[in-house]
Parts: sequence; C-alpha cells; structure tokens
Amino acid sequence: QQQLHASISQNTSGTLAKCHNDSTPYDLWLDLSELSSPEHVECMNEALGLEFDNTAYTYSNATGVEVFPWAFGAVRGVECLDPSHPNDTAYMSTLVRGLIGAGHAPNKTLFAAPYDWRLAPHNNPDWITDTVALIE
Repeated sequence: QQQLHASISQNTSGTLAKCHNDSTPYDLWLDLSELSSPEHVECMNEALGLEFDNTAYTYSNATGVEVFPWAFGAVRGVECLDPSHPNDTAYMSTLVRGLIGAGHAPNKTLFAAPYDWRLAPHNNPDWITDTVALIE
C-alpha cells in the first residue's frame, strides 16, 4: 500500500465536513499521529469509502472526496507509509536504497508508480495511462 492523499470539497456534509474545512490535500493513508483519535479514524474510514455505480458496475470516491496517490513518479511516494515516521512505516525503502546503491538515480533512472490501492485497474484508468507515460 502506498501513501494516499485526499481533498474534501466544501460541499461535503456529515463526518467529513467536521474533519476538514477546506479543500487542501492532506495525508489520508497514513498519518500515525492521528490514529489515536477516534474522530480521525472515523474521518479516515469515511474518506476511504467507495461508492458503487450499479449501472456501470464501477467504484468511485465518496461524494465530495478526491483520493489520489502521493508523489506519482517519485520514489518518495512508496518508501514509507507515513513520512513523519519513516522508520516505523518503512515500505519499499530497503528496495529503493538497494537500487540507488546499484547505481540508479531517483527521478532519472528510478521511478515509482503509486496507485490508489482501493480501486481495481478498470476503475483507475488514469493510473494505467500515467504509468505507461512514465515508462515511455
């Protein structure tokens, strides 16, 4: 799983309206410092929720929520789950360090394509297009 950021629209109601009062992107997955707060966990769960379209058979973000992977193309988006606690949430940092040690350079010969892990590929067509563009 990679880091996910979210922005909440001004028109959101309910729990999310109490959590974030502007559309500034914030760390949704993961911010360890806020997991001890039941209110934050409730907000996180609601923001991570998906809506299902019975006609198109697709999932999408909850109404008023935009969720997106952090730092597409850059390895910093996959090195750890919480940048404020990199040692406690190391994810692919060992692999990244090994590839750098083998001569790869971040943003030159070493890239990452973090994705919204809540969605299947057919519900995430921008990721496929963006990843192909990153490779080519």
